[in-house]
Amino acid sequence: MWPQIQRSISSAAFRTLAHSSSVPATAGSADPILAQALQAAVHSSYQAHWTFAAQTAGKPDRQWSLALPGGSSGVLRRPDPADALRIAAFLRNTPRGPVDRPDDVGGLTQAVLDLLWQAVAPAEDAFVLAGRETILGVAQIEREPEVCEPELDRAWLAGQGYLPSEVCLGRMVLSKAVRGHGFGHLLKEAQLAAAADAGYRAVVSAAGHDIGLAIARRVAGDRCRPSASGWILVPVPQTPAAGRTSGQPDYGGTTQPAH
Repeated sequence: MWPQIQRSISSAAFRTLAHSSSVPATAGSADPILAQALQAAVHSSYQAHWTFAAQTAGKPDRQWSLALPGGSSGVLRRPDPADALRIAAFLRNTPRGPVDRPDDVGGLTQAVLDLLWQAVAPAEDAFVLAGRETILGVAQIEREPEVCEPELDRAWLAGQGYLPSEVCLGRMVLSKAVRGHGFGHLLKEAQLAAAADAGYRAVVSAAGHDIGLAIARRVAGDRCRPSASGWILVPVPQTPAAGRTSGQPDYGGTTQPAH
C-alpha cells in the first residue's frame, strides 16, 4: 500500500479553459485488423484479471470532471479495457506518442496493453483525457527510462537531493484538437498526484520539445532545472490535502467533492 498523499488539480484551471473550438466526435476508427488484434488481446479472461488487479491495487480514486473546448464535458481518469480501441485510435493519430510506427498493429496493441497495465501496476500509473467517446490525451508515470532513452544522470539527481529510487519517469501526449487550452498542465498535475500516491518525491521527464519544458516550468517554477543529458525534474508536492480524491482537481492542494 502506498502513502495516501492526496493531491488534486485546480478547479480554477478548468473554469478558465477557452471554449472557442470544438472537439471532434471521434479521433479516428481503428482498421479491422487492429480491431481484431485488440479484441484478441483484451479478451474476457484478460478483463477479469485486469479488474481484479484494479480492485486490489490499493490506489486512491483519481477521477476529475472537466469542460472541453466547445462546451462538452470530459473526464481525466485511469483507462480500463473498454477504452482499448479508443486508445489505439488516439495513439495512431497523435504525433509524438509512444508508437514509432502507427501502421504497426502489433506495436499499437502492445502500447494499449502497456497503458492498461500501468493503471493497475505497483509504482506506476496511467491516465486518459476522455470526451465524446474519444481519447484526447494520455499521461503516464513509469519506474525506469525506455531502452532508447538516455540513462538518468545520477550526479544531476544527487545535486538536487534525489536518489534514483525516489523519482519516476513521466510521459504525456495530447491531441492537437485540445492543445493550447491548458490540458497539458492538467495532465502534468495528474502525473504529480499519481507520483505522490506511489511515494515518489519527483517526476522526471525528457525535455525533448519546448511544450513539455514550458509545462514543467509553469508547474514547478524555478525548481524545474534541466539536466545536460536532456531530462527535467518536477518535485512532487508532499503536503497532504484533506477530503476526497474525486471531483474537480485543484492546483492548490485542496480537493473539490464529487458532485
